[in-house]
Amino acid sequence: MNFRVATNHENPPTNHCIFEEYFGDVYKPAMFHEKSQRYYLDVFWTNYYISKSYCNLDMSDLQNYLNELDTSKKYYTVCQWDDGIRHDVSHLDLVAFSSGGVGDYAIPLNCNQQAYPENKSKRFLASFIGAIFGRHSVREKMWMWSRDVPQGSDEVLVMERSEKLPRGYFTSLMSDSVFALCPRGYGKTSFRICEALQAGAIPVYIYDDPWIPFKDKVNFSDYGVLCHVEEIDDLLTKLKSYDNDTINTMLSKGREVYQEYYSFEGCAKNIMEVLDENYLHNNFRP
Repeated sequence: MNFRVATNHENPPTNHCIFEEYFGDVYKPAMFHEKSQRYYLDVFWTNYYISKSYCNLDMSDLQNYLNELDTSKKYYTVCQWDDGIRHDVSHLDLVAFSSGGVGDYAIPLNCNQQAYPENKSKRFLASFIGAIFGRHSVREKMWMWSRDVPQGSDEVLVMERSEKLPRGYFTSLMSDSVFALCPRGYGKTSFRICEALQAGAIPVYIYDDPWIPFKDKVNFSDYGVLCHVEEIDDLLTKLKSYDNDTINTMLSKGREVYQEYYSFEGCAKNIMEVLDENYLHNNFRP
């Protein structure tokens, strides 16, 4: 049966093809990975779940397919869905490369390349614009923290998303900021980390339960800032502590990391490298 459902949504806007679909349709991995002895489980989980009214319709067709797979074989798959694979796969030796926050190995929550204006002289120290309330308490705590920062200054600008904002304001604000605040949303991570790297900003990942991509291959702190939500009161002081040389080094590293790990092609290549490197034992953990 075919569970390769085409991308049927755009989140974030202009993301007309999510990574699951790119991996299966464009990168086209071999169905059998020889070193790991694992078969590619060719399911576009996120598109499938959305086509089932966000898991509210009958999904027994996919469960029946999974139940019929050969349990003597080993498998791997790629999943973006925030809640991970919603089907019972406990009978399978399956490695899930997950960008949503539930799985065996963390990969980036990435998106198509967007066009960002180039701002070498940045106005804001840090910024955020987007949905704040009703997503996750981490975003609400970030909002409360930002209220203690003098508004209208060139330090921190945090705004709730609004239809009244001019087109392109999101991209121009991010590229005009040294740091881009990237609080988790419903899932453990955020597309904003990838978007910040595209925009030439330093991502500030605000989390409660971290989901850090390829952390055994690249150090997040070399190109971004980690901030547990319980430490957010100290965030402004931390951001101000970075000198210009450190900022420029991190921005340069961010451009490199985006191409090598966060771009669709780079992410796909690294998944295959992880399979190569871990084939002798099940060393797959986020």
